[in-house]
Amino acid sequence: MPPYRSLLASLAVAATLSACSSTPATDAAPKKEPMTETNPLLAPWVGPYGGVPAFDQMTLADVKPALEGGMQRNLAEVDEIAASAEPPSFDNTIVALEKAGRDLSRVFTYYGILSSNLSTPEFRDIQ
Repeated sequence: MPPYRSLLASLAVAATLSACSSTPATDAAPKKEPMTETNPLLAPWVGPYGGVPAFDQMTLADVKPALEGGMQRNLAEVDEIAASAEPPSFDNTIVALEKAGRDLSRVFTYYGILSSNLSTPEFRDIQ
Protein backbone atom coordinates (compact mmCIF):
# COMPACT_ATOMS: atom_id res chain seq x y z
CA MET A 1 0.00 0.00 0.00
CA PRO A 2 1.57 3.36 -0.98
CA PRO A 3 2.21 5.64 2.04
CA TYR A 4 -0.32 8.27 0.98
CA ARG A 5 -3.04 5.62 0.76
CA SER A 6 -2.69 4.88 4.49
CA LEU A 7 -2.98 8.62 5.18
CA LEU A 8 -6.13 8.77 3.07
CA ALA A 9 -7.52 5.73 4.88
CA SER A 10 -6.86 7.44 8.22
CA LEU A 11 -8.59 10.58 6.96
CA ALA A 12 -11.53 8.48 5.80
CA VAL A 13 -11.93 6.92 9.23
CA ALA A 14 -11.65 10.33 10.92
CA ALA A 15 -14.21 11.83 8.55
CA THR A 16 -16.60 8.93 9.09
CA LEU A 17 -16.29 9.18 12.86
CA SER A 18 -16.69 12.94 12.71
CA ALA A 19 -19.78 12.62 10.53
CA CYS A 20 -21.26 10.04 12.92
CA SER A 21 -20.67 12.21 15.98
CA SER A 22 -23.77 13.13 17.95
CA THR A 23 -22.37 16.58 18.72
CA PRO A 24 -23.08 19.02 15.88
CA ALA A 25 -20.13 20.97 14.56
CA THR A 26 -20.09 24.56 15.72
CA ASP A 27 -18.18 25.91 12.74
CA ALA A 28 -19.35 25.33 9.22
CA ALA A 29 -16.69 23.85 6.97
CA PRO A 30 -15.17 26.38 4.62
CA LYS A 31 -16.51 26.24 1.12
CA LYS A 32 -14.12 24.73 -1.38
CA GLU A 33 -12.91 27.51 -3.63
CA PRO A 34 -12.68 26.69 -7.30
CA MET A 35 -9.01 26.70 -8.23
CA THR A 36 -7.87 27.55 -11.68
CA GLU A 37 -6.09 24.81 -13.57
CA THR A 38 -2.94 26.82 -14.18
CA ASN A 39 -0.66 24.08 -12.90
CA PRO A 40 -0.45 21.29 -15.49
CA LEU A 41 0.05 18.68 -12.77
CA LEU A 42 -3.37 19.49 -11.30
CA ALA A 43 -5.16 19.63 -14.64
CA PRO A 44 -7.28 16.64 -15.67
CA TRP A 45 -5.56 14.39 -18.18
CA VAL A 46 -6.81 14.41 -21.74
CA GLY A 47 -6.62 11.80 -24.43
CA PRO A 48 -7.76 8.24 -24.97
CA TYR A 49 -8.05 5.68 -22.15
CA GLY A 50 -8.56 8.28 -19.43
CA GLY A 51 -5.86 10.61 -20.66
CA VAL A 52 -2.13 10.78 -20.16
CA PRO A 53 0.11 12.95 -17.96
CA ALA A 54 1.21 16.20 -19.60
CA PHE A 55 4.96 15.81 -19.15
CA ASP A 56 5.49 18.09 -22.14
CA GLN A 57 3.76 20.98 -20.34
CA MET A 58 5.23 20.68 -16.84
CA THR A 59 8.37 22.00 -15.20
CA LEU A 60 10.01 21.07 -11.92
CA ALA A 61 8.80 24.39 -10.51
CA ASP A 62 5.23 23.03 -10.88
CA VAL A 63 5.80 20.00 -8.63
CA LYS A 64 5.86 21.52 -5.13
CA PRO A 65 2.88 23.88 -5.66
CA ALA A 66 0.95 20.99 -7.21
CA LEU A 67 1.66 18.73 -4.23
CA GLU A 68 0.60 21.45 -1.81
CA GLY A 69 -2.47 22.37 -3.87
CA GLY A 70 -3.47 18.73 -4.25
CA MET A 71 -3.20 18.17 -0.51
CA GLN A 72 -5.27 21.29 0.19
CA ARG A 73 -7.94 20.17 -2.25
CA ASN A 74 -8.00 16.67 -0.78
CA LEU A 75 -8.35 17.97 2.78
CA ALA A 76 -11.10 20.35 1.66
CA GLU A 77 -12.96 17.44 0.04
CA VAL A 78 -12.66 15.36 3.22
CA ASP A 79 -13.76 18.32 5.35
CA GLU A 80 -16.78 18.83 3.10
CA ILE A 81 -17.75 15.16 3.50
CA ALA A 82 -17.27 15.29 7.28
CA ALA A 83 -19.30 18.50 7.60
CA SER A 84 -22.26 17.22 5.61
CA ALA A 85 -25.58 17.78 7.34
CA GLU A 86 -26.98 14.56 5.88
CA PRO A 87 -26.92 11.44 8.04
CA PRO A 88 -23.82 9.36 7.16
CA SER A 89 -24.42 6.64 4.60
CA PHE A 90 -22.28 4.47 2.40
CA ASP A 91 -22.84 6.76 -0.59
CA ASN A 92 -22.23 10.11 1.07
CA THR A 93 -19.27 8.91 3.14
CA ILE A 94 -17.41 5.91 1.73
CA VAL A 95 -18.15 6.51 -1.96
CA ALA A 96 -17.47 10.23 -1.55
CA LEU A 97 -14.13 9.51 0.16
CA GLU A 98 -13.19 7.12 -2.65
CA LYS A 99 -13.82 9.90 -5.17
CA ALA A 100 -11.91 12.50 -3.13
CA GLY A 101 -8.25 13.11 -3.81
CA ARG A 102 -8.18 12.54 -7.55
CA ASP A 103 -6.14 15.72 -8.09
CA LEU A 104 -3.59 14.59 -5.51
CA SER A 105 -3.47 11.15 -7.07
CA ARG A 106 -2.60 12.69 -10.47
CA VAL A 107 0.18 14.75 -8.85
CA PHE A 108 1.57 11.65 -7.13
CA THR A 109 1.74 9.94 -10.52
CA TYR A 110 4.07 12.66 -11.77
CA TYR A 111 6.00 12.68 -8.50
CA GLY A 112 6.48 8.92 -8.49
CA ILE A 113 7.74 8.84 -12.04
CA LEU A 114 10.05 11.80 -11.48
CA SER A 115 11.42 10.41 -8.21
CA SER A 116 12.21 7.12 -9.93
CA ASN A 117 13.92 8.70 -12.92
CA LEU A 118 15.26 12.13 -12.00
CA SER A 119 18.07 12.80 -9.56
CA THR A 120 18.93 16.45 -10.01
CA PRO A 121 19.69 18.83 -7.14
CA GLU A 122 16.49 20.73 -7.98
CA PHE A 123 14.30 17.64 -7.64
CA ARG A 124 16.11 16.44 -4.51
CA ASP A 125 15.20 19.80 -2.91
CA ILE A 126 11.54 19.09 -3.68
CA GLN A 127 11.82 15.60 -2.22
